Amino acid sequence: MRRLADLIKTVALVGARRPFAALAIGFLLMAVAGVLLPRLKISTSRRDLVSAEHPSQRRTLEFDEKFGYPNAPAIIVTGGSQEDRRKVVDAIEREVEAMPNMSRRVLGRIEPEDIAEVLLVADPEAIAKGIPPEGQRGDGPRKLEDGLKGWVELLDSQLQAGLEQGTATDDETKAGFERLSKLFASLQDELAGRGGLTQLADLDKRGELSRGLDEQGYVQGGGGHNIVGLFPMLQGDEGYEVRPVVKEIRAARDRAVTASGVQGVRADVTGLPALVTDELAMIERDLAVTSIAATIAMIFTLYWGFRSFRQAMVSFLPLAFGTVVTFGIVQLVLGKLNLITASFTSVLLGLGDFGVHIQRGFSELLRKGHHPKAAMQESMLHAGPGLLIGTLSVSVAFLTTLVTEFTAFAELGFIVSVGLVVMLAGTYLLVPAAVLLLLGKKPRPSPELPGFRRLAVFVKRWPKAILGVAAAITVFFIAFIPQVSFNGRYFEFLPPDTESARGLQSLQDDQLTNPFVANLRATSIDEARDFAEKLRALDSVASVETPSDFFPKLDEPKMAALKSVVKALEHEGKPVSFAAADKSDVDKPAFEKSLANLTDTLDEVAFALRSNGREVPAKSVDETKSRLSSLRSQVTRTEAAKITELQRSTFSILDRAQRTARNIVERGGYSVDDLPPLFRHRFVSKDNTEVALFIHPKGDVWEVSVADKFTSDVAGVSPEISGIATTLGEHPKLIVRGFERASVLAGLLVLFILGVSFRKPADVFAAALPLVLASLWMLGSLPLFGLQFNHANMVVLPLLLGLGVESGAHIMSKYRQSAAEHGGKAKLADILGSTGSAVFIAVLTTIFGFSVMMLAEYRAMFGLGLIMTFGMSATLVLSLVALPAVLVLLKRAE
Repeated sequence: MRRLADLIKTVALVGARRPFAALAIGFLLMAVAGVLLPRLKISTSRRDLVSAEHPSQRRTLEFDEKFGYPNAPAIIVTGGSQEDRRKVVDAIEREVEAMPNMSRRVLGRIEPEDIAEVLLVADPEAIAKGIPPEGQRGDGPRKLEDGLKGWVELLDSQLQAGLEQGTATDDETKAGFERLSKLFASLQDELAGRGGLTQLADLDKRGELSRGLDEQGYVQGGGGHNIVGLFPMLQGDEGYEVRPVVKEIRAARDRAVTASGVQGVRADVTGLPALVTDELAMIERDLAVTSIAATIAMIFTLYWGFRSFRQAMVSFLPLAFGTVVTFGIVQLVLGKLNLITASFTSVLLGLGDFGVHIQRGFSELLRKGHHPKAAMQESMLHAGPGLLIGTLSVSVAFLTTLVTEFTAFAELGFIVSVGLVVMLAGTYLLVPAAVLLLLGKKPRPSPELPGFRRLAVFVKRWPKAILGVAAAITVFFIAFIPQVSFNGRYFEFLPPDTESARGLQSLQDDQLTNPFVANLRATSIDEARDFAEKLRALDSVASVETPSDFFPKLDEPKMAALKSVVKALEHEGKPVSFAAADKSDVDKPAFEKSLANLTDTLDEVAFALRSNGREVPAKSVDETKSRLSSLRSQVTRTEAAKITELQRSTFSILDRAQRTARNIVERGGYSVDDLPPLFRHRFVSKDNTEVALFIHPKGDVWEVSVADKFTSDVAGVSPEISGIATTLGEHPKLIVRGFERASVLAGLLVLFILGVSFRKPADVFAAALPLVLASLWMLGSLPLFGLQFNHANMVVLPLLLGLGVESGAHIMSKYRQSAAEHGGKAKLADILGSTGSAVFIAVLTTIFGFSVMMLAEYRAMFGLGLIMTFGMSATLVLSLVALPAVLVLLKRAE
């Protein structure tokens, strides 16, 4: 203890002997840290919550490295009629696709152009049935190079050949003309602006691909809303990285909604990138509000405690110094704050209450007639042990968070531990110098706080009643502890009316589109198909997004049919050049003439069928002719430029479809290059060597039992599973298990520190009593406040274990000093006089540090502030009332 006293005296004299040098050093460090602060970023990433060495986290990071960040933003379109929502979706697609690097990365509606590459591949056997035998094709395929006119002429020649051959059955004839009728109707609708080509894609017959699509190919959720999927290239989920992208998307959304002219429809930009963007904005705003509020509250508290603005600023100086320098160190070491640590600026301001104890002791000694410099040395000596014990206890309690596998909490422990050391150093460096410079050669002692001597009388008179009430309250709160539970729904940290949170609620309720997906890597399209078949057989899986849905299993019959389709699109051994039609303009009069000739041919076909008594197929021809007449009327009303646009889009689609089919035939199998561009962005790795599957769980995956079963089932298909859905069951258990260990370890270490400091078991028990009872009160209060443990507030128990012991340590240190001065029995007036008031002011600043967090909109910050405000308030009351009552009952104070 003598060495400690000598050390403290030496430190105190540094500021007392060289006040200007001490202040210069302090302000220089603050200036350096202030330069670093603008570089400090706030991380909203979920990927940084868990150590990268954890197996599931490692697999997730490996997937992200291979494919890019898979959790894409989306736009949820709600309200209005179905037609209104479709108009808004169309406008959004146009606006967002016009953004840089977003071409073919928007999916609000699947059209033939979006899946052109696979149109001939999806069902080659059905297409092959409609192809005339090779001997009957003649010069037909070449006609396709003439565009729509050539296509009509090809149909005409095939019908003429059919008249001559006449080999088709009635059913085959009827089915063929029904397909032709549908084709004419689709072309008419397309020219009329009704999206007729979508009907030709037969989306309703494409199995898993058709899930979640309406009859016109628009993506819609189960709750009567439309969804626009967006697939920008994102490297991660850091708010400051994705914020510019989300901002551009929202601006494009606003333009689109205005341009659509639709009223009563809302389009919310949501998804994880939007969520972290909104979180970042809210945390930055809350951080500014709570920091300013905490600063004002603490300055006024210190002023009230000392009745002197100068003395208040002396005590506030190490708080400001510690906060600024600590975050400067954080910028150098960590480079950023996370979702948890970003909330703690106001708390750090409240932790550095060391100057209060020193100034209270200093004032007490001044009243006894001590010289200012001697009073300062003596105050440092008396306050020193309590400060060191409190600082060491809090630091150790926070460092126990290092045993958790959540790096967010480990960083919190590091920041607070560093902050406490820095604030203690700032106190020793700055407070003595500031007192001598700001308070003058004859400083005025601060008045004692009113009521504390009366409190001593109250405690002395009613110790048993005080402890009885404390025991009753403890029993009351213990009864509620079994109701404490953990809520892992960290999406609920944002207020429910926030745009991204509102949209996520719609998504997470839809098991086909919810954002909680598991990711699986496959080395080929065929392996992806095998995985998908096994996954879809699991009762815990709602749906699977896989690139294999675009391609049927390529067995021998399908390969033979695909070869015949490719062969039918050749002329003189070379592929038909659809690109020529894509680049040419339509000769409208010639096109109209070809349609008229086709009409005459249909008359001949119908006549021939009836002449042979085949009335049923003849009626199909009549219906087809009627459709053709409608198409001819539409062509007459349509400008040539519009018809040319149709020709170019149609033959561009055919060109892409033909090239893909030919590539598959030539290589004898599928490749990732066969996927349409939009879906290549979604499913293919950055190096084109692997494809991804995205698995949606069935049921409420926030329920740990549901998440565990889903993860276990999917891992049975492949152990390389990763992604957010696989962590929702594991992370809560990691957090709870980690903080159970951290809390036990913190409690043991705090007891060890108290044992080393006070030696006597009775003193250790007394110092720990307020902490133990306050912890029970705080845990029992959670259900009463309607709160649950979550990712953000699980830190409260080790936090309270560290912060709460400081008050008891100061009271017990003062008790021992008073007992030594008064023959073994301490005076309650001494304990609750200067030390009690110092503890009150110091803990009050900490309470304000937490209570201002309740001004935050971010619900995680609000809940943490509420719980810790109650816990620290309980600690304060128990330290100032229950602990002295114990000392009185043990006849160790009077």
